[in-house]
Amino acid sequence: MYHRPAFMLSTSHSTIMSGPRHDDDFHIFTTLRVGSNLLSDTAHTALCDGRKSDVYLLPYHFDRLKTAAARLAGFHCPEAMLSIESFRKYIQNAVEHSDAELSEQPSPYNNAKQAFVRRGKISWWPSGQVEITLLEVPQSLPSLLPSSFDDISVPLWSAVLDDQPTKTSVYTEIKTSHREAYDRARQGARLDPKSTTEVLLYNANGDIIDGSITTVYFHRHNKWVTPQHNCLEGTTRRFALETGLCSIAESAVRSDSLREGETIWLSNAFRGFFTATFHTRKLSA
Repeated sequence: MYHRPAFMLSTSHSTIMSGPRHDDDFHIFTTLRVGSNLLSDTAHTALCDGRKSDVYLLPYHFDRLKTAAARLAGFHCPEAMLSIESFRKYIQNAVEHSDAELSEQPSPYNNAKQAFVRRGKISWWPSGQVEITLLEVPQSLPSLLPSSFDDISVPLWSAVLDDQPTKTSVYTEIKTSHREAYDRARQGARLDPKSTTEVLLYNANGDIIDGSITTVYFHRHNKWVTPQHNCLEGTTRRFALETGLCSIAESAVRSDSLREGETIWLSNAFRGFFTATFHTRKLSA
């Protein structure tokens, strides 16, 4: 049965929902960056199958969601996920709704051309419900498509090790609403959404698996590597591997191999790629 998409807007925050509501809140999701500057980036257009897109790595998000739904099984496919084109149109429709509402509502961005980008989230429930949320945030100029990890800028972020191992499962490999391990790690490190510190998760063997909100990259044996097992198959991780920025570590990156002051790379689908300095965590007794 077709359900007309609902549209809700609060200040700088818009949500479009389609499909029947699902009582169980378990869902898969992907986080997006939407910015008009990507439309003129020829390298990004090439990554998007030759189609200009203001969604950072758009095809990678589609593939990620489809792969996750297939692996978990039991997910009904909504119209928005039938094809890459329907996915593209679904996001564009949400952006156009957001633009229309922003022009009518008081906003710090109304009179500032390209002064903001959108942080988005697309959620998909087993019932076939799909939801996109867009949040306007101040414009930033991150490194979205770096050509090398060897061009290291002064790190603006820090990284610390989690204070306990994380039990690995399908939920550390697929991005779902089951986020307990990541939430616990961030709470243990006393991080909030505005923190510029990342906490690195490791498994029971002491092997690094991921960051709480990022993919992680380490310089080992004269090359940049990313963990081989139990990590999220992120969109920026895929970009880094496919473009040769890094390779999958041939052996585990041990938590006890990290050194005070070591520079590492981090990435996610909103902030792009950035460096961080690892610091030995001082734990309270």
